[in-house]
Amino acid sequence: MRLPWRVAEHDVSRWDACVRVLGLLGVVLCCAGPVAAQDSATASATAGIAGAIRITNTGDLAFGSVLPSAAAGTVQVDVTTGRTPTVTRTAAGGAQLAGSVFSAATFYVQQTGSWWPWVRFTLPSGPVTLTRAGGGSTMTVDSFETNCSGTGIFSCPTMPLTLYVGARLNVSANQLPGFYSGTFAVTAHQP
Repeated sequence: MRLPWRVAEHDVSRWDACVRVLGLLGVVLCCAGPVAAQDSATASATAGIAGAIRITNTGDLAFGSVLPSAAAGTVQVDVTTGRTPTVTRTAAGGAQLAGSVFSAATFYVQQTGSWWPWVRFTLPSGPVTLTRAGGGSTMTVDSFETNCSGTGIFSCPTMPLTLYVGARLNVSANQLPGFYSGTFAVTAHQP
C-alpha cells in the first residue's frame, strides 16, 4: 500500500512546481489587503419655498391735535406688545393734548404659499420729518415701536397679523399751527 504523500519519491519536479505555485498563492493572499465590507444608505432631501410677504397699510399714525407752548415738548403714541395691543397717547414737556382722535399706524401682513411662521419688521432708524401744509415749519417723528418684540428689528409670530406702529412726535417751542404730514417705511422680511 502506497500513501499519496509518498509522491515525492517518484516525481520531485512536479512536487517542486506544486510547492512553488502554492507558495506564490500564499504570498498573493498575504499581500492582498483585507476585503472591506461595504454598505450604503440613502436619505431624503426636502425644501420648503416661502411665499411672498405682503404688507398693506390699513391705518395711519395720528398724533391728534396738540397745543404747543413756549417750551418744546413731545407727544407719544404707545402700543403694548401683543396681537391686540392697547394704544395710548401721552404728552410731555411743553406739549399738551387737545381732542381725542389719535391712532397707531396699522399694517396687515400676510404671506402667500408655504411660509416661515416668523416675520421681522424694520422701522425707520432715524427721525422722519413732518412738513407743515403750505410750508414754513417742520416737526420730527422718532422712537418708532411696534406691538412685536425686539428693538431695531422686531419679530412677530404667526401670520397673518396686524402690525401696530407707534412713535414720538417732537414739538418745537411755539410750533406754528397747521396740518403736518410725512411718510415712513416699514419693511417686512423673513428672519
